[in-house]
Amino acid sequence: MIVVSIIGTDRLTAGYDAAKIAHGQAMLSGPIPVRVLRAAQFHEFVWPIVEWGTQGEVAYVPRMRIQPVAARTVAEELAGLATKPEPGGTPFTEVAGPREESLVEMATLLAARRGHPSKIEGVSDPADPDRELNENGALLPGPGAILAGPHVPGVARLATLTGRSTGPAHSSPRGRRRRGRPALGRRLVRRVVAAARAKAQPLQPLLLLDHLGPRAASLPVVTGSWAPYDHVNVQIGLDT
Repeated sequence: MIVVSIIGTDRLTAGYDAAKIAHGQAMLSGPIPVRVLRAAQFHEFVWPIVEWGTQGEVAYVPRMRIQPVAARTVAEELAGLATKPEPGGTPFTEVAGPREESLVEMATLLAARRGHPSKIEGVSDPADPDRELNENGALLPGPGAILAGPHVPGVARLATLTGRSTGPAHSSPRGRRRRGRPALGRRLVRRVVAAARAKAQPLQPLLLLDHLGPRAASLPVVTGSWAPYDHVNVQIGLDT
């Protein structure tokens, strides 16, 4: 079983991140082998953040050091994990883009490309307990991360952020490139659909019940949600 999470959640304390940690721990404690794919923030996430923070001609964007990755790249890595033998060692894998970025600078470039809003202003939320961690690199990948996906400079890179072009893929010396993932992803989807049809029942609930066993109903539940973030994650998943 593969669990998708976010790079840095193990260092953060806010409600949403606490829920992600509890989810991963519950999966890892079950009898079925589990691997956790921790992803950096998506390229496609930048514009929704600009839109949510826009008031008139100014968009207020949180200061954040990130190493963004294309949603397609994460999907390819996920397909690769699901179709290869269970490895030894740590169950955690991180995937991020080729280089570190400032969220505020990316938003500024993207707004300039689109012509609105006219100004991007970086902000910090003093009420956020993870503010300093977000600003100081807690969301950046570790030295063993897979670094992959589009990396094209300047205006061409903005096309990647708007979803108009994927651009050429370049591998960083710190990471490893993966090849042939679209085909693997298609095969994985076909297998999942075939299995679900054969059982004539939803596949995901069956896998979760098998994994957690009879104690599932008594497990404590930790919840945390940020409605705009949840919305964009669902939309990116549908688009991918």
